[in-house]
Amino acid sequence: MAAGREPKVAHRRPILAFVVAAVVAATTAAIPATAASADPAWLKRLFTQEFEEDFQRTAQGFTPNHWPNSSGQQARWVLSKGEGVRDSAGVAGGAQRFRVENRPEGADVHLVNPHSFVRGQAYRVQFMARAERTTKVDLFLRRDVRPFTPDASKTIEVTREWKSFTFQGTYTAAVAGSFRIGLQETGVDVFIDRYAVFRVTGSDRIAPIDIPAGMDATEQTTLVHDVDFEGEYTHGRYARGWQPNDPSNRADAFEAGPETRAGYFVDGTTSQRFKRETYVADNKVLESRAELYYSFTCQPKKKYRVTAHLRADQGQTEVPAQFGVRRAPEPYTFLTVRNLKLGGSWQPVEMDVVCVQRAGTGIQLRLTVGQVDKNIYIDDLTVSEVHDNPAHPVGTGVVSDNLFGIHSPLMHNPNWRWPALGQHVVRLWDTNTAWRFLEKDQDVWPWDDGQYGKRLDQTFMKKLIQTRNTLDPKLKIVYTMGETPNWASSKPDTPNFAAAPPKNDEDWKDYVRTVARRYKGEIDVYELWNEPDAGPRADGRSFYSGTPERMAQLARLARDVLDREDEEAILVSPGITTGGVSWLDRFLAAGGAEAVHGVGFHWYFGTNPENVGYIDNIRDVMRRHGIEHKKLWNTEGSSSNCVGGVGPCLNDKVAVCLKDGACDAAFCAAEPGNCREVNAVERRSAVARALLLMAGRGVENFNFYTLEGSHDAKLLESAATSDYTTPSEEGRGYSAAADWLRGGKVLQSYIIRDDIYVLRIQQGAQQHSVLWTTGEGVRVRLPQQWNAGQATTLAGTRVDISADRELDLGLEPVKIAS
Repeated sequence: MAAGREPKVAHRRPILAFVVAAVVAATTAAIPATAASADPAWLKRLFTQEFEEDFQRTAQGFTPNHWPNSSGQQARWVLSKGEGVRDSAGVAGGAQRFRVENRPEGADVHLVNPHSFVRGQAYRVQFMARAERTTKVDLFLRRDVRPFTPDASKTIEVTREWKSFTFQGTYTAAVAGSFRIGLQETGVDVFIDRYAVFRVTGSDRIAPIDIPAGMDATEQTTLVHDVDFEGEYTHGRYARGWQPNDPSNRADAFEAGPETRAGYFVDGTTSQRFKRETYVADNKVLESRAELYYSFTCQPKKKYRVTAHLRADQGQTEVPAQFGVRRAPEPYTFLTVRNLKLGGSWQPVEMDVVCVQRAGTGIQLRLTVGQVDKNIYIDDLTVSEVHDNPAHPVGTGVVSDNLFGIHSPLMHNPNWRWPALGQHVVRLWDTNTAWRFLEKDQDVWPWDDGQYGKRLDQTFMKKLIQTRNTLDPKLKIVYTMGETPNWASSKPDTPNFAAAPPKNDEDWKDYVRTVARRYKGEIDVYELWNEPDAGPRADGRSFYSGTPERMAQLARLARDVLDREDEEAILVSPGITTGGVSWLDRFLAAGGAEAVHGVGFHWYFGTNPENVGYIDNIRDVMRRHGIEHKKLWNTEGSSSNCVGGVGPCLNDKVAVCLKDGACDAAFCAAEPGNCREVNAVERRSAVARALLLMAGRGVENFNFYTLEGSHDAKLLESAATSDYTTPSEEGRGYSAAADWLRGGKVLQSYIIRDDIYVLRIQQGAQQHSVLWTTGEGVRVRLPQQWNAGQATTLAGTRVDISADRELDLGLEPVKIAS
């Protein structure tokens, strides 16, 4: 973190041992001003500061980095130009003066000299220092973002005489860092002069990063925000840090203010009150859509825990309220949310969230009441960063064969065949086999001569059952229900009739019963609906226009029918998009949690499958509804960016952004050089990394979209005209990952320094490891316990591990035989 806020550390997580060298030497002899010409050959000078230029607070290259304690109290410090080392003629130059006046417990300030350090490289700083009295000074070589674990640290003693100090360490982070100076005592002036930073070249060999054999999953927390709702309220209405969001921009649209009545605060004397109201505009009575929000720093891929207490007025019951973590800009999707029913006593609320937004995207806590003219109250809000092993395996079972699934909408091709990619599941979607195609007229099911009934019966089901009987006995079929026919729709006279739920429950039950009876023992999994939370597409249509509560009713009806007709069939909740956690929360609360066997979601990961926080956020919603034991089905997803415009896309191909910006298809098309198409390694590795990470997160099923077709990510090359045997780069990555995971258990999974990923997998009596890095290529040293023998890439290239156990890692995962 650059100069600014660095929160109080409430608990420290375990620190892994890395290659670190720290050397500090001190001499009393004055040294002449340093000069590059006098540097030894093995030191390359990167930065020099003699402090001779004019400056008021800090010399060029230096800045203070300060952070408050949990109560918001800051340290007070002084930075200015002081008197430096005297030359041979007795003339004093300039120096950097640093003094901490006051330091409340938990708050502090460092004098920081930031640099773009290279991971694995050793660096040295040389400087002279003195103090107005003997004092202790802390030196750090450290990254500037969490975790704030130093690569090198040392405490030196600075006296009233100028002394020369040398401090050295090997930098191991993949992000920018700094040399830092911290003062142990307050009220003491410390002066720095003749400061220089060097890269230690030696043989110019970058030291390898040691890979630990495992990682402790112990959970610790760091308090980031603590809002007690005491003190002065802004405009007499809003507690510290809270603001209103009111589309009507009317003062009479809502009420907010401090509440001090007895019983209406948890601790202290005050809570925040909030109420939406009606107002008149254009001779119409309208309901306010006002909300309260609190902005907080939510680092991408980091996990946070939010706690608060909420209540309604005394005597009230089931007052609806929504409290969640949401993106500030469009699309206004929640990362996690609680849809609550509040009563007249305080209700503790807790939710975990992994921040999955792009860097720089604002994140807010959002609070609103779902009913006008009802007060709600909030008190004792905390936000803590959760430090654990974010990649720790979920569950201890064998990786499911169901993880390896596909979509194959071109199965009607005469040259279609079952490709040898390791897949065991086919999801029927974009196959024109949903309800509106099968029963265009009530009670008319043209299985033999109708276009779509015959298509499902004679093309898809016939070929898949033949494949199951002859090639793959593990093959599972996922059938996605929904899409109401016009005659059964609750909105039959609209272009979007298929998205409306059926008006008659019996019509829905008859549909489920007919399909279940016909394909008993053949269709294994029924997915309730496709992407019910997704907004309208370009044509104005959506997949579902009803409420989550109505969908929960349909789920209960479908479960009752399936239990009678095919008790082995699995019912999975509708496959929500990555923005659908609020929809899922309402669906589960309305009875969906009990009705389904598993929870469905869709995840298009592009070139960033490491952003698995989407999965963790869904799991947290499941946990809050008591169904964390149920299976999680990623029924649709891929490395595609162009389908639905979910990410960077260039020339109808998956792309990566080269410049800062929105990083979507429009950004890529706006100016040449904004983006580039992905290369073969990126195509191959994204799919493999996603499968490996989903296996570690305990995901039951993933159906790649698609096997063939014209989309920007597919598993086969030219499938429409080929013999279905030539895999694409995505297909090669898919097949290799399936081979590395099939029948195995993920014993350990962890991340080193934010961008080195490690999985330990047991397959039968054999163990192997899979490693990759999302940062710049890096050299690592494998743990001796692994008895590493050979490394294999996704492309099948094999390399013997050298005796020093060192290996160069890149974006493409490598399998290490043990």
